[in-house]
Amino acid sequence: MSFQNLNQLLLLDLSRNKLQFLEPDAFFGLKQLKKLILQNNTLIYHKAFPLEVLKPLKSLIHLNIKFEYDYIFESFPDDVISFVTSLQEIEIDMPYPYPFGPGFKKLTKLRKLQAGFCSIMALGDYVFQYMKYLEYIDLSTCRITYYRSTFSNRKPLHYLELGNPTFYENFVEALVKDLETTSIKTLIMTNLFYNISTFPTVIFRSLNNTNIREISMKSNRLRKAIGNAVADSLPSTLETLDLSNNEIKEIKFGMSRLFFLNMRNNSLGDYLVNHSYTTSSNMQLKGIDLSQNSIFELKYALFNGHKKLQRINLSKNFLQELSLDLSDQSNLMELDLSNNFIKRFSDKTINYIKEILKKSDLKINLLNNTFECSCLTYSTLTWISENIHHFLHSENYKCQNDDGTIIALNNIKERVNHLTKACASHTILIICIMVGLVTVCFVTVIGLVYRYRWKLRYIYYMTRSKYSRNEHLESDVMHSYDAFISYSDHEKDFILKECIPHLEEEGNFRLCIHQRDFVPGEEIAANITNAVHESRKIICIITRSFLDSYYCMFEFNMARMESIYSRGGQNILLLVFYDQILPKELPLVMLEIIKQDSYIEYPNDEQGNIVFWAKMKEAITANVNT
Repeated sequence: MSFQNLNQLLLLDLSRNKLQFLEPDAFFGLKQLKKLILQNNTLIYHKAFPLEVLKPLKSLIHLNIKFEYDYIFESFPDDVISFVTSLQEIEIDMPYPYPFGPGFKKLTKLRKLQAGFCSIMALGDYVFQYMKYLEYIDLSTCRITYYRSTFSNRKPLHYLELGNPTFYENFVEALVKDLETTSIKTLIMTNLFYNISTFPTVIFRSLNNTNIREISMKSNRLRKAIGNAVADSLPSTLETLDLSNNEIKEIKFGMSRLFFLNMRNNSLGDYLVNHSYTTSSNMQLKGIDLSQNSIFELKYALFNGHKKLQRINLSKNFLQELSLDLSDQSNLMELDLSNNFIKRFSDKTINYIKEILKKSDLKINLLNNTFECSCLTYSTLTWISENIHHFLHSENYKCQNDDGTIIALNNIKERVNHLTKACASHTILIICIMVGLVTVCFVTVIGLVYRYRWKLRYIYYMTRSKYSRNEHLESDVMHSYDAFISYSDHEKDFILKECIPHLEEEGNFRLCIHQRDFVPGEEIAANITNAVHESRKIICIITRSFLDSYYCMFEFNMARMESIYSRGGQNILLLVFYDQILPKELPLVMLEIIKQDSYIEYPNDEQGNIVFWAKMKEAITANVNT
């Protein structure tokens, strides 16, 4: 094989050719070659590469000689590699324990190293001792079980990638402490941690004094990622944090400067119903991926303070309705809700998105959701129809009728027009039913209030009396009066000249007379209720004037309520008919009392009066327990 006539060749790819050895002049004439790929052959390092085989490659920048042999026991000959002093990038297999000899010291331009087959199990300071200028190291294929000072004081280093489940927590701490002395910007630790389920917050604390820009810890077995203090906040320079493909159920860090957060394929569904993933109130976040997190519902204010957010990915979850406060997301460009169970949007969310559409060309992906085709979702479907150019893959949207049939929404405007007609009749029916229900409820309430008007009044005034006097309404209270006399002002002379002399002066009864005993400044209704409650008996002087008087009838009805609700049905009401009144002139409630209990008629003659006043005194003292 000879390439001597291809002196302008820049890239040569000989991968996957089952090459077993190279001729000494195999690359003669390729002085302009920049990139040589020899991976996936069977070139055993110490047998297949003659001493000066790489010497003609004066311009070589990138050399790929990885994945040559599964069982590697010897490192690449350093005297062979020492001729390629222009080399900047190398992809190479790394045998245990010394993969790089002194010849690599001559590669002063070498900046990037990527491991192929790797049997290195321990990382010590000797591994890269001849490669002082490396900026990029990818050891993702190495199963490292031990670490000590490998990257300490390697100032040029800005990219480090590790993998395979081999690291214990103490090695993580040692590693990141060494990285404090580097220029690290990107740290990738994929499928690395062994027996670590809680996020090692020492990573953030140690890297807080570096210029770290990206941390990826995807595909580990982390279950909890919560900081304990301000010191556990993300480094202020960190822009991207990737914790995807873990088992995280809880996460909360201060992340005010972060640009992108990837939490894809975790288990945050239950946590995000009531919690946020950050303690920061104002965020610089531009993108967040919460797809595949078994999310049924999200905290309404989850994205509050995310004023620079441009991309939200909530795909492949179990959302049935989107109800989110998006009032801060005026810069939102992408909202991925595909592969959920969304049936509708809340009216608030629709209004938030309408405001966003005024400022941003937002694109929403609702693919593989099945909406409801019903009057309940009419507003959602109408809104989608009116803004169809903002919805990705809208020609593949579907909806489900009330009978369970699935309908394609490739012509969503036609479906909206159908719902407009169907829901119009429903709306009229619903309005009629609602008006009918409101009317029935109103009439029922009015009827109940009217029926129990005296009870309600009694309870109201008794309650007021209770709190104003700090008394308890009990059935066995001591009464201040023997009797309360209820009368019309037309019978004032009868009270003053007859009742008071016979009952108070002769009978030693204490009477409550409204003109004399009511408390000045108190409401009349309150005075009446208190007088009824504080009297053993209530004597009503029934006349036509009494029946026509609002307050006389109020006193009568309050006495009835007192008898029923405070005296346990005890008869405390005594009716005295001062006028001759026909039954048809009396209220029904008064007729009922007359039928159940006796009453007294005033005789208005001298002999009859003697008997009358004797019966009055007897009635006042009857059934007295207090």
